[in-house]
Amino acid sequence: MSDGDCIHQSVHSSHAPMADEEPEPLLIAINDYKAGIADFLANAPEEDEAANAYADTSYIAPMAKLEKWCRPALTRNGALAALQLAYDANRDGDYCLVGPLVSAALKYFLTPT
Repeated sequence: MSDGDCIHQSVHSSHAPMADEEPEPLLIAINDYKAGIADFLANAPEEDEAANAYADTSYIAPMAKLEKWCRPALTRNGALAALQLAYDANRDGDYCLVGPLVSAALKYFLTPT
């Protein structure tokens, strides 16, 4: 993956966000994806073409964002959420999410504080 394809977020030298910072960007992206999947499962039409169109409006954009993620998680909770979603994605056959999520978690855990 080239650097131009990555979703970049600012990185701080400490694992913990400062009090005045926005919440963990990776955790927000994961929660957006999960909300989109929940919406799709609850509301998608049964017809294939309509279901595909509904997927485009519910979870496809958050999934694409996670597929391009190449920055470390900024918090332990973000890293653990990334690992859990990677585990679930691997189980469900959504392999395109596994690498970026595991990488984000490893970068968090392997970066000295």
